[in-house]
Amino acid sequence: MAYNTSQNSTTGKSPLLVAKGWNPLFPVDHLKENILTVHHTAKDFHDMWKRECDKATQCIAEAKEYNKQRYDKTHMEPDFKEGDQVLVSTLNLNKLKGPKKTAG
Repeated sequence: MAYNTSQNSTTGKSPLLVAKGWNPLFPVDHLKENILTVHHTAKDFHDMWKRECDKATQCIAEAKEYNKQRYDKTHMEPDFKEGDQVLVSTLNLNKLKGPKKTAG
């Protein structure tokens, strides 16, 4: 079968094609038919979408850097040391216990 379906150097065709007028299909031939081709407009859309995603990623990185600079310009770390007295709000301390229905 391999010889009968291979292209002959003299005729440029396979012996089966010359003798019968057709070549048999093999499983690999069916696989080639099922390969999807990408339509050019779909490829153009994908390329455009990829460019826009890259641009959005770049803009997000720039905004992140800008916001970091603004925050760092005015932000100061608290200068607390062990033993310093600080004011603590008791507004949210009761929430540490959990909901009322589960309180013992």
